[in-house]
Amino acid sequence: MFRNALSQELNTNVFAQLIQDEPSGSSSDSSIEPEPSKGAIPKVSESAKSANNTTSDRTVPRDVPLVVLPPMKYLFTNPFLNEVELAFHTALSYADKDLQNRALAVIPKLKLENNAQNRLRKLQETAKEAKVSDFDYTLDDFLLPEVLDWFKNEFFKWVDSPDCQYCNGNTFFAHMSDDPSLLIHTNRVEMHKCHSCHRLTPFPRYNDVNILLLTRCGRCGEWANTFTLICCAMGWDARLIVDQTDHVWTEVFMHSQKRWLHCDPCENVCDTPLMYENGWGKQVSYVIAYSSEEVQDVTWRYSSNHKTVLRRRTKCTEKELVDALIKLRNERQRSSSKARVDYLTKRVLLELVELMCEKKASDKEKQGRTSGSELWRLMRGEIQPKIDSYVFVFKGNETETVRYSAALDKYECAKKDGSVSSVNGWHAGAFNMTGIFRKEEKDWKMVYLARAEGTDFGVISWKFEVEDATQVIDVVDVKLEHKLYENGKVEVTIESNATTIKMPENTVEFRTTAVSGSRFIVITARLSGGKGDVAWQHAQLFRQTSSSSDFAFIVKCSFKPVH
Repeated sequence: MFRNALSQELNTNVFAQLIQDEPSGSSSDSSIEPEPSKGAIPKVSESAKSANNTTSDRTVPRDVPLVVLPPMKYLFTNPFLNEVELAFHTALSYADKDLQNRALAVIPKLKLENNAQNRLRKLQETAKEAKVSDFDYTLDDFLLPEVLDWFKNEFFKWVDSPDCQYCNGNTFFAHMSDDPSLLIHTNRVEMHKCHSCHRLTPFPRYNDVNILLLTRCGRCGEWANTFTLICCAMGWDARLIVDQTDHVWTEVFMHSQKRWLHCDPCENVCDTPLMYENGWGKQVSYVIAYSSEEVQDVTWRYSSNHKTVLRRRTKCTEKELVDALIKLRNERQRSSSKARVDYLTKRVLLELVELMCEKKASDKEKQGRTSGSELWRLMRGEIQPKIDSYVFVFKGNETETVRYSAALDKYECAKKDGSVSSVNGWHAGAFNMTGIFRKEEKDWKMVYLARAEGTDFGVISWKFEVEDATQVIDVVDVKLEHKLYENGKVEVTIESNATTIKMPENTVEFRTTAVSGSRFIVITARLSGGKGDVAWQHAQLFRQTSSSSDFAFIVKCSFKPVH
């Protein structure tokens, strides 16, 4: 039945081408080239264009204008198809150029492009060294994860319950409001009660992306709605993905790969579509994609058991759904250029062929949360293509200290005379490293080193060497702060040319003369253990507040003459 429905849409498109959430909480057709879209789009009034785009609190001016959509006329009587019609109509807002310009104004595009360019160059170097001949990634392949990471960690804020507007205390959901004075620009306002003062704080659930650019907070609905607009403002074809089991995310069409990529801004993950069914345990039924130009049933991308999904789809017949989607698409594209319609038709055909293939979940998609492939982690900076094997060189005629601050992300080399030199970047001072990254928790304002998500362990080492041939290391003092949760483990060793010793478990400060007489030492930390989806987070190095000026890693060496 499923394949018959898809085949019907395939045949219909070929013919056409020939004739023309709640409070509880890959084708090789190189002939396809994008064409600029045309057609009716919504408008934002002049006052919206000049509105303050840096507002980040919950207060929205009463007179803030909303995105104005063209009049809507329902074509169907089925309630589910009416929901599809309404969501497709609302997606027109993503095409508004004034709104896209407002979104573009809040994106640090140059910074993100520079980061992406640096990662692209590094991967190109690695591919060249490995003699990889089929390297076909573009800047956009690296820019998308940069935008995703910026959105998650810097731009948008998750809100389960807002802070109390009276005492700033913690609140919990109490009920939905029916107060007309609160129902402004939305018909859904949650009331949250303070644990301390017991007063109520409203939390409006906005759908208008013009307002969401101001408030910059919410749950998955607000996150995905705004992120889809951000992607459109970046010049990408993007669409909002609505799952009937109460989750929302985004898809972005990547021209280098000629396919749609799943992007979940709430989780900061890309191209792991089966994680909802296999990792989260969701029983998907209808997953529909909405853009200003297209509406598509993409359920089959998000399930590895199509027959079981079909049994859950009871809101309408498969033929009714296919016919409705084709009718809505054709109606929307009537004002588009022939070149654009031809391009979109070819793209739909290729996607339908892709959706007919039932895929199996990877191990990472079964974990519930994943950082994707090794290339994906490389793009995010969670692994490095190569490292320069930095060595801290001691003169050897006095006590010298090397220290690192995760908050400052800087090493300092301090001499006895008070002079200090520095090395910027945690990886810039490392001698060797595998699967380690620097994690910034924007919400908790904490920073630390951890192993990359989806890995069993991470290793980082630092090398210290005596320059003076007449001197050797005598005494080594190490301070290495770390945090453990669940059964997370940090194992630290100090190695010389003659011996290797282990720091005792749960030790922060350690002094040893076991390496006395050595010309160099290598200090290595191995992170492992942990439980569940966030096991990687259960062993942390140098955890400290983002505003701290302390040094959580200190190595002090004294020296003696060679005997």
